[in-house]
Amino acid sequence: MTVDLEAEAKAFIYFKESTNRTDAINSESGACGLGQALPCSKLPCSLQDYECQDEWFTDYAVRRYGSFVNAKAFWLANSWW
Repeated sequence: MTVDLEAEAKAFIYFKESTNRTDAINSESGACGLGQALPCSKLPCSLQDYECQDEWFTDYAVRRYGSFVNAKAFWLANSWW
């Protein structure tokens, strides 16, 4: 069985950030969506649109960290529990 490390890292990030809920909103910061966009107005789609959010957060993770694997490593290194 082949493990897809990128998919595993994406699932980790989405679960930790929003419990994989597209409509998750952080009551303190106002961040929202699967990966907690801040400000929420950055998201080009509704809080019900999984496909759009996934596409947007994937692009963000690749631009900022190079991959979801790297994003997860950064998340863990900063002890964001």
